[in-house]
Amino acid sequence: MNSRIKQPLIKPIKNININEPEKLFFKNGIPAYIFKSEENILKIKFIFKAGNYYQEYPLQAYFTNKLLCEGTKNYSSKKIAEIFDYYGASLNLNIDDDNASVSMIVAKKDLSKLLPVMAELIINPIFPNSEFNTQKGITFQNFIISNEKVATIAKYDFLQTIFGNTNYYGYKTKAEDFNNLKIEALKTFHKKYYTPQNCFIIIAGNVNNHEINLIDSSFNDDLWKGKKVNTPAFIATPSENSIIHIEKKDALQSAIRIGKTMFNRTHKDDIGFRVLNMILGGYFGSRLMANVREEKGYTYGIYSSLFSLQQTGYFSVITEVGSPVCKDAIKEIYKEIAKLQEHKVGDEELALVKNYILGNFLRNIDGQQNYSNLFENIIIYGLDTKYLYKYLDEVQNIHSEKILSLARLYLNPEKLYEVTVG
Repeated sequence: MNSRIKQPLIKPIKNININEPEKLFFKNGIPAYIFKSEENILKIKFIFKAGNYYQEYPLQAYFTNKLLCEGTKNYSSKKIAEIFDYYGASLNLNIDDDNASVSMIVAKKDLSKLLPVMAELIINPIFPNSEFNTQKGITFQNFIISNEKVATIAKYDFLQTIFGNTNYYGYKTKAEDFNNLKIEALKTFHKKYYTPQNCFIIIAGNVNNHEINLIDSSFNDDLWKGKKVNTPAFIATPSENSIIHIEKKDALQSAIRIGKTMFNRTHKDDIGFRVLNMILGGYFGSRLMANVREEKGYTYGIYSSLFSLQQTGYFSVITEVGSPVCKDAIKEIYKEIAKLQEHKVGDEELALVKNYILGNFLRNIDGQQNYSNLFENIIIYGLDTKYLYKYLDEVQNIHSEKILSLARLYLNPEKLYEVTVG
Protein backbone atom coordinates (compact mmCIF):
# COMPACT_ATOMS: atom_id res chain seq x y z
CA MET A 1 0.00 0.00 0.00
CA ASN A 2 1.51 3.31 -1.09
CA SER A 3 1.50 6.19 1.35
CA ARG A 4 2.01 9.82 0.55
CA ILE A 5 5.19 11.18 2.14
CA LYS A 6 5.23 14.57 0.43
CA GLN A 7 2.60 17.25 0.62
CA PRO A 8 1.14 18.01 -2.82
CA LEU A 9 2.11 21.34 -4.32
CA ILE A 10 -0.24 24.26 -3.74
CA LYS A 11 -0.99 25.89 -7.06
CA PRO A 12 -2.57 29.32 -7.45
CA ILE A 13 -6.07 29.43 -8.95
CA LYS A 14 -6.20 31.24 -12.27
CA ASN A 15 -8.41 31.74 -15.32
CA ILE A 16 -11.86 31.16 -13.83
CA ASN A 17 -14.61 31.25 -16.45
CA ILE A 18 -18.05 32.49 -15.45
CA ASN A 19 -21.13 31.69 -17.49
CA GLU A 20 -23.57 34.50 -18.23
CA PRO A 21 -27.11 33.51 -17.20
CA GLU A 22 -29.84 33.92 -19.76
CA LYS A 23 -32.12 36.86 -18.99
CA LEU A 24 -35.67 37.25 -20.21
CA PHE A 25 -38.87 39.04 -19.23
CA PHE A 26 -42.17 37.35 -18.59
CA LYS A 27 -45.38 38.78 -20.02
CA ASN A 28 -46.14 40.65 -16.81
CA GLY A 29 -42.70 42.29 -16.86
CA ILE A 30 -40.92 40.13 -14.27
CA PRO A 31 -37.22 39.71 -15.11
CA ALA A 32 -36.06 36.09 -14.96
CA TYR A 33 -32.49 34.77 -14.81
CA ILE A 34 -32.06 31.26 -16.25
CA PHE A 35 -29.23 28.93 -15.18
CA LYS A 36 -29.42 25.95 -17.51
CA SER A 37 -28.00 22.54 -16.63
CA GLU A 38 -28.66 18.86 -17.28
CA GLU A 39 -30.18 18.34 -13.84
CA ASN A 40 -33.83 17.32 -13.92
CA ILE A 41 -34.37 18.95 -10.55
CA LEU A 42 -35.56 22.52 -10.98
CA LYS A 43 -35.29 25.45 -8.61
CA ILE A 44 -37.68 28.34 -9.05
CA LYS A 45 -37.26 31.29 -6.73
CA PHE A 46 -39.18 34.56 -6.53
CA ILE A 47 -37.30 37.36 -4.73
CA PHE A 48 -39.34 40.35 -3.59
CA LYS A 49 -38.22 43.68 -2.17
CA ALA A 50 -40.27 42.90 0.90
CA GLY A 51 -37.79 42.48 3.74
CA ASN A 52 -37.97 43.92 7.23
CA TYR A 53 -36.62 47.28 6.05
CA TYR A 54 -39.84 47.98 4.12
CA GLN A 55 -42.34 47.27 6.86
CA GLU A 56 -44.46 49.91 8.60
CA TYR A 57 -44.98 47.89 11.77
CA PRO A 58 -42.69 45.54 13.70
CA LEU A 59 -42.98 41.89 12.54
CA GLN A 60 -45.21 42.84 9.59
CA ALA A 61 -42.84 41.59 6.88
CA TYR A 62 -41.88 38.43 8.76
CA PHE A 63 -45.42 37.20 9.33
CA THR A 64 -46.57 38.16 5.85
CA ASN A 65 -43.94 35.87 4.38
CA LYS A 66 -44.47 33.12 6.94
CA LEU A 67 -48.22 32.91 6.38
CA LEU A 68 -48.14 32.69 2.59
CA CYS A 69 -48.41 28.89 2.76
CA GLU A 70 -51.02 28.84 5.52
CA GLY A 71 -54.00 28.98 3.21
CA THR A 72 -55.08 30.44 -0.15
CA LYS A 73 -58.35 30.89 -2.02
CA ASN A 74 -58.16 27.35 -3.36
CA TYR A 75 -55.84 25.47 -1.00
CA SER A 76 -55.79 24.99 2.76
CA SER A 77 -52.46 24.88 4.58
CA LYS A 78 -52.94 21.13 5.03
CA LYS A 79 -53.59 20.62 1.31
CA ILE A 80 -50.52 22.66 0.33
CA ALA A 81 -48.34 20.54 2.61
CA GLU A 82 -49.86 17.30 1.29
CA ILE A 83 -49.28 18.24 -2.35
CA PHE A 84 -45.63 19.14 -1.86
CA ASP A 85 -45.09 16.03 0.24
CA TYR A 86 -46.74 13.78 -2.36
CA TYR A 87 -44.45 14.99 -5.14
CA GLY A 88 -41.34 15.07 -2.93
CA ALA A 89 -40.89 18.76 -3.64
CA SER A 90 -39.71 21.38 -1.18
CA LEU A 91 -41.18 24.80 -0.53
CA ASN A 92 -39.10 27.44 1.22
CA LEU A 93 -40.16 30.83 2.52
CA ASN A 94 -37.37 33.14 3.64
CA ILE A 95 -36.99 36.73 4.70
CA ASP A 96 -34.08 38.96 5.65
CA ASP A 97 -33.54 42.66 6.17
CA ASP A 98 -34.10 43.61 2.53
CA ASN A 99 -35.77 40.77 0.66
CA ALA A 100 -38.39 38.07 1.01
CA SER A 101 -38.44 34.97 -1.15
CA VAL A 102 -40.61 32.03 -2.13
CA SER A 103 -38.74 29.12 -3.68
CA MET A 104 -39.56 25.64 -4.84
CA ILE A 105 -37.33 22.69 -5.70
CA VAL A 106 -39.20 20.15 -7.81
CA ALA A 107 -38.60 17.31 -10.25
CA LYS A 108 -38.90 18.56 -13.82
CA LYS A 109 -41.63 16.04 -14.63
CA ASP A 110 -43.80 17.37 -11.77
CA LEU A 111 -43.44 21.05 -12.53
CA SER A 112 -46.91 21.46 -14.06
CA LYS A 113 -48.51 19.94 -10.92
CA LEU A 114 -46.76 22.27 -8.46
CA LEU A 115 -46.76 25.59 -10.32
CA PRO A 116 -50.49 26.30 -9.74
CA VAL A 117 -49.99 25.83 -6.00
CA MET A 118 -46.91 28.06 -5.91
CA ALA A 119 -48.76 30.74 -7.89
CA GLU A 120 -51.71 30.55 -5.51
CA LEU A 121 -49.71 31.10 -2.35
CA ILE A 122 -47.81 34.04 -3.89
CA ILE A 123 -50.80 35.73 -5.53
CA ASN A 124 -53.84 34.70 -3.46
CA PRO A 125 -52.98 34.02 0.19
CA ILE A 126 -55.90 34.61 2.55
CA PHE A 127 -54.01 34.90 5.88
CA PRO A 128 -56.44 32.86 8.02
CA ASN A 129 -56.93 34.34 11.47
CA SER A 130 -56.57 30.98 13.23
CA GLU A 131 -53.22 30.28 11.54
CA PHE A 132 -52.09 33.82 12.26
CA ASN A 133 -52.74 33.41 15.98
CA THR A 134 -51.11 29.98 16.04
CA GLN A 135 -47.95 31.18 14.31
CA LYS A 136 -47.79 34.27 16.49
CA GLY A 137 -47.98 32.08 19.59
CA ILE A 138 -45.23 29.73 18.41
CA THR A 139 -42.96 32.56 17.29
CA PHE A 140 -43.53 34.48 20.52
CA GLN A 141 -42.46 31.50 22.63
CA ASN A 142 -39.33 31.08 20.52
CA PHE A 143 -38.71 34.82 20.88
CA ILE A 144 -38.88 34.61 24.69
CA ILE A 145 -36.52 31.62 24.81
CA SER A 146 -34.07 33.11 22.32
CA ASN A 147 -33.93 36.42 24.16
CA GLU A 148 -32.54 34.68 27.22
CA LYS A 149 -29.37 33.90 25.28
CA VAL A 150 -26.46 36.32 25.54
CA ALA A 151 -25.64 35.91 21.83
CA THR A 152 -29.15 36.99 20.78
CA ILE A 153 -29.17 39.97 23.12
CA ALA A 154 -25.74 41.07 21.89
CA LYS A 155 -26.70 40.73 18.23
CA TYR A 156 -29.79 42.90 18.37
CA ASP A 157 -28.43 45.44 20.85
CA PHE A 158 -25.38 45.86 18.65
CA LEU A 159 -27.54 46.54 15.59
CA GLN A 160 -29.65 48.97 17.58
CA THR A 161 -26.47 50.67 18.79
CA ILE A 162 -25.00 51.27 15.33
CA PHE A 163 -28.23 51.93 13.39
CA GLY A 164 -30.66 53.29 15.99
CA ASN A 165 -34.43 52.81 16.09
CA THR A 166 -35.32 55.08 13.14
CA ASN A 167 -35.08 52.19 10.67
CA TYR A 168 -35.77 48.46 10.72
CA TYR A 169 -32.12 47.51 10.34
CA GLY A 170 -31.65 48.56 13.94
CA TYR A 171 -35.09 48.07 15.44
CA LYS A 172 -35.14 45.66 18.37
CA THR A 173 -38.35 43.65 18.53
CA LYS A 174 -40.31 43.93 21.78
CA ALA A 175 -42.72 41.45 23.37
CA GLU A 176 -45.65 43.85 22.94
CA ASP A 177 -45.04 43.99 19.18
CA PHE A 178 -46.65 40.55 18.89
CA ASN A 179 -49.88 41.72 20.49
CA ASN A 180 -49.93 44.97 18.51
CA LEU A 181 -49.63 43.29 15.10
CA LYS A 182 -52.99 42.89 13.32
CA ILE A 183 -53.77 40.60 10.42
CA GLU A 184 -54.89 43.55 8.26
CA ALA A 185 -51.28 44.76 8.31
CA LEU A 186 -50.17 41.53 6.62
CA LYS A 187 -52.78 41.83 3.89
CA THR A 188 -51.77 45.44 3.22
CA PHE A 189 -48.07 44.55 3.09
CA HIS A 190 -48.70 41.63 0.73
CA LYS A 191 -50.79 43.69 -1.66
CA LYS A 192 -48.15 46.42 -1.83
CA TYR A 193 -44.93 44.41 -2.03
CA TYR A 194 -45.68 40.95 -3.46
CA THR A 195 -46.24 42.18 -7.00
CA PRO A 196 -44.73 41.57 -10.47
CA GLN A 197 -43.22 45.08 -10.41
CA ASN A 198 -41.35 44.32 -7.20
CA CYS A 199 -39.57 41.03 -7.86
CA PHE A 200 -37.28 38.97 -10.06
CA ILE A 201 -37.06 35.22 -10.61
CA ILE A 202 -34.18 32.75 -10.48
CA ILE A 203 -34.66 29.50 -12.44
CA ALA A 204 -32.02 26.76 -12.35
CA GLY A 205 -31.96 23.28 -13.85
CA ASN A 206 -32.87 21.53 -17.10
CA VAL A 207 -35.00 24.37 -18.42
CA ASN A 208 -36.23 24.79 -21.97
CA ASN A 209 -38.98 26.79 -23.65
CA HIS A 210 -41.66 24.40 -22.41
CA GLU A 211 -40.81 24.97 -18.73
CA ILE A 212 -40.39 28.71 -19.22
CA ASN A 213 -43.79 28.97 -20.88
CA LEU A 214 -45.36 26.95 -18.05
CA ILE A 215 -43.95 29.32 -15.45
CA ASP A 216 -44.90 32.40 -17.46
CA SER A 217 -48.49 31.30 -17.94
CA SER A 218 -48.87 30.26 -14.28
CA PHE A 219 -47.99 33.75 -13.06
CA ASN A 220 -49.61 35.77 -15.83
CA ASP A 221 -52.70 36.56 -13.75
CA ASP A 222 -54.50 39.69 -14.94
CA LEU A 223 -55.55 40.38 -11.34
CA TRP A 224 -51.96 40.19 -10.06
CA LYS A 225 -50.86 43.78 -10.46
CA GLY A 226 -49.18 46.49 -8.49
CA LYS A 227 -46.95 49.52 -8.60
CA LYS A 228 -43.20 49.86 -8.41
CA VAL A 229 -42.31 50.40 -4.78
CA ASN A 230 -40.15 53.28 -3.63
CA THR A 231 -37.44 52.37 -1.14
CA PRO A 232 -37.78 54.26 2.17
CA ALA A 233 -34.99 56.72 2.90
CA PHE A 234 -32.31 55.33 5.19
CA ILE A 235 -31.73 57.35 8.34
CA ALA A 236 -29.37 56.05 11.01
CA THR A 237 -29.29 57.33 14.58
CA PRO A 238 -26.37 55.53 16.22
CA SER A 239 -25.89 55.56 19.97
CA GLU A 240 -23.83 58.29 21.55
CA ASN A 241 -22.21 55.63 23.73
CA SER A 242 -19.64 53.52 21.93
CA ILE A 243 -19.15 51.01 24.77
CA ILE A 244 -22.24 49.28 26.12
CA HIS A 245 -22.47 46.44 28.64
CA ILE A 246 -25.70 44.60 29.36
CA GLU A 247 -25.73 42.73 32.63
CA LYS A 248 -26.96 39.14 32.47
CA LYS A 249 -26.73 37.60 35.92
CA ASP A 250 -25.58 34.01 36.28
CA ALA A 251 -24.44 33.88 32.64
CA LEU A 252 -21.48 31.53 32.23
CA GLN A 253 -20.64 33.01 28.84
CA SER A 254 -20.30 36.62 27.73
CA ALA A 255 -21.19 37.62 24.19
CA ILE A 256 -19.03 40.21 22.42
CA ARG A 257 -19.83 42.33 19.37
CA ILE A 258 -17.29 44.89 18.14
CA GLY A 259 -17.83 46.81 14.91
CA LYS A 260 -19.34 49.73 13.04
CA THR A 261 -21.48 50.74 10.08
CA MET A 262 -19.76 50.26 6.74
CA PHE A 263 -20.84 49.95 3.10
CA ASN A 264 -22.43 47.39 0.80
CA ARG A 265 -21.19 45.49 -2.24
CA THR A 266 -21.39 48.50 -4.55
CA HIS A 267 -18.66 50.41 -2.69
CA LYS A 268 -15.19 50.69 -4.25
CA ASP A 269 -13.48 49.25 -1.16
CA ASP A 270 -15.90 46.39 -0.54
CA ILE A 271 -13.82 43.65 -2.20
CA GLY A 272 -10.54 44.80 -0.66
CA PHE A 273 -12.06 44.98 2.79
CA ARG A 274 -13.43 41.44 2.38
CA VAL A 275 -9.86 40.22 1.91
CA LEU A 276 -8.79 42.19 4.99
CA ASN A 277 -11.70 40.74 6.96
CA MET A 278 -10.77 37.21 5.93
CA ILE A 279 -7.29 37.71 7.35
CA LEU A 280 -8.64 39.14 10.59
CA GLY A 281 -11.49 36.73 11.33
CA GLY A 282 -13.17 35.44 8.20
CA TYR A 283 -12.18 31.77 8.29
CA PHE A 284 -10.93 29.05 10.64
CA GLY A 285 -7.28 29.91 10.02
CA SER A 286 -7.75 33.63 10.71
CA ARG A 287 -5.70 35.70 13.13
CA LEU A 288 -8.53 36.01 15.65
CA MET A 289 -9.02 32.24 15.68
CA ALA A 290 -5.30 31.62 16.03
CA ASN A 291 -5.02 34.02 18.95
CA VAL A 292 -8.27 34.03 20.92
CA ARG A 293 -9.20 30.38 20.33
CA GLU A 294 -6.04 28.40 19.68
CA GLU A 295 -3.47 30.27 21.74
CA LYS A 296 -5.54 31.76 24.59
CA GLY A 297 -8.36 29.21 24.72
CA TYR A 298 -10.94 31.89 25.51
CA THR A 299 -13.60 30.63 23.08
CA TYR A 300 -14.68 27.78 20.85
CA GLY A 301 -15.05 30.16 17.93
CA ILE A 302 -14.54 33.78 16.94
CA TYR A 303 -15.02 35.39 13.57
CA SER A 304 -15.54 38.72 11.85
CA SER A 305 -17.82 39.54 8.94
CA LEU A 306 -18.69 42.35 6.55
CA PHE A 307 -22.48 42.31 6.19
CA SER A 308 -23.93 43.90 3.06
CA LEU A 309 -27.39 45.48 3.18
CA GLN A 310 -29.37 47.25 0.47
CA GLN A 311 -28.95 50.70 2.02
CA THR A 312 -25.76 50.29 4.01
CA GLY A 313 -23.58 47.61 5.59
CA TYR A 314 -21.72 46.83 8.78
CA PHE A 315 -18.63 45.10 10.10
CA SER A 316 -18.67 43.02 13.25
CA VAL A 317 -16.40 40.79 15.31
CA ILE A 318 -18.54 38.10 16.93
CA THR A 319 -17.74 35.67 19.74
CA GLU A 320 -18.77 34.21 23.07
CA VAL A 321 -16.18 33.71 25.79
CA GLY A 322 -16.09 32.65 29.41
CA SER A 323 -17.29 35.58 31.51
CA PRO A 324 -14.07 35.80 33.61
CA VAL A 325 -11.94 36.34 30.46
CA CYS A 326 -14.25 38.74 28.61
CA LYS A 327 -12.05 41.80 29.10
CA ASP A 328 -8.93 39.87 28.16
CA ALA A 329 -10.58 38.61 24.97
CA ILE A 330 -11.54 42.16 23.98
CA LYS A 331 -7.93 43.27 24.48
CA GLU A 332 -6.74 40.51 22.15
CA ILE A 333 -9.28 41.52 19.49
CA TYR A 334 -8.01 45.09 19.50
CA LYS A 335 -4.44 43.78 19.51
CA GLU A 336 -5.05 41.88 16.27
CA ILE A 337 -6.69 44.92 14.70
CA ALA A 338 -3.69 47.05 15.70
CA LYS A 339 -1.27 44.58 14.08
CA LEU A 340 -3.10 44.95 10.78
CA GLN A 341 -2.78 48.73 11.06
CA GLU A 342 0.90 48.69 11.98
CA HIS A 343 2.46 45.90 9.89
CA LYS A 344 2.04 44.68 6.34
CA VAL A 345 0.63 41.19 5.88
CA GLY A 346 3.27 38.68 4.88
CA ASP A 347 3.31 37.32 1.33
CA GLU A 348 2.74 33.74 2.45
CA GLU A 349 -0.29 34.57 4.60
CA LEU A 350 -1.78 36.79 1.91
CA ALA A 351 -1.32 34.07 -0.74
CA LEU A 352 -3.01 31.54 1.54
CA VAL A 353 -6.00 33.82 2.11
CA LYS A 354 -6.31 34.61 -1.60
CA ASN A 355 -6.38 30.91 -2.46
CA TYR A 356 -8.94 30.27 0.27
CA ILE A 357 -11.23 33.00 -1.11
CA LEU A 358 -10.81 31.82 -4.69
CA GLY A 359 -11.43 28.22 -3.63
CA ASN A 360 -14.71 29.29 -2.01
CA PHE A 361 -15.61 31.13 -5.19
CA LEU A 362 -15.04 27.98 -7.24
CA ARG A 363 -17.31 26.02 -4.93
CA ASN A 364 -19.97 28.71 -5.30
CA ILE A 365 -20.03 28.36 -9.09
CA ASP A 366 -19.78 24.57 -9.09
CA GLY A 367 -23.16 23.62 -10.52
CA GLN A 368 -25.94 25.90 -11.66
CA GLN A 369 -27.85 25.61 -8.39
CA ASN A 370 -24.86 26.98 -6.46
CA TYR A 371 -24.11 29.57 -9.11
CA SER A 372 -27.69 30.82 -9.05
CA ASN A 373 -27.38 31.37 -5.29
CA LEU A 374 -24.21 33.39 -5.79
CA PHE A 375 -25.74 35.43 -8.60
CA GLU A 376 -28.84 36.18 -6.55
CA ASN A 377 -26.63 37.79 -3.91
CA ILE A 378 -25.26 40.32 -6.39
CA ILE A 379 -28.26 40.98 -8.64
CA ILE A 380 -30.12 42.57 -5.73
CA TYR A 381 -27.47 45.32 -5.81
CA GLY A 382 -27.83 45.88 -9.54
CA LEU A 383 -24.60 43.99 -10.26
CA ASP A 384 -23.87 41.29 -12.84
CA THR A 385 -21.07 39.03 -14.06
CA LYS A 386 -18.83 42.07 -14.62
CA TYR A 387 -18.76 42.44 -10.84
CA LEU A 388 -17.76 38.77 -10.43
CA TYR A 389 -14.81 39.22 -12.80
CA LYS A 390 -13.88 42.40 -10.95
CA TYR A 391 -14.07 40.46 -7.68
CA LEU A 392 -11.69 37.80 -8.98
CA ASP A 393 -9.29 40.38 -10.38
CA GLU A 394 -9.12 42.42 -7.17
CA VAL A 395 -8.66 39.37 -4.96
CA GLN A 396 -5.88 37.98 -7.16
CA ASN A 397 -4.03 41.28 -7.41
CA ILE A 398 -4.50 42.94 -4.01
CA HIS A 399 -1.21 43.63 -2.26
CA SER A 400 -0.16 44.01 1.37
CA GLU A 401 0.11 47.82 1.13
CA LYS A 402 -3.57 48.00 0.19
CA ILE A 403 -4.52 45.77 3.13
CA LEU A 404 -2.55 48.04 5.46
CA SER A 405 -4.23 51.14 4.02
CA LEU A 406 -7.73 49.68 4.41
CA ALA A 407 -7.08 48.63 8.00
CA ARG A 408 -5.94 52.13 8.90
CA LEU A 409 -8.86 53.73 7.09
CA TYR A 410 -11.73 51.59 8.37
CA LEU A 411 -10.66 49.93 11.63
CA ASN A 412 -9.87 52.91 13.82
CA PRO A 413 -10.62 51.59 17.36
CA GLU A 414 -12.00 54.99 18.37
CA LYS A 415 -14.78 54.59 15.79
CA LEU A 416 -15.71 51.01 16.71
CA TYR A 417 -18.72 50.19 18.87
CA GLU A 418 -18.41 47.57 21.57
CA VAL A 419 -21.38 45.66 23.01
CA THR A 420 -20.99 42.97 25.64
CA VAL A 421 -23.63 40.87 27.37
CA GLY A 422 -22.90 38.68 30.38
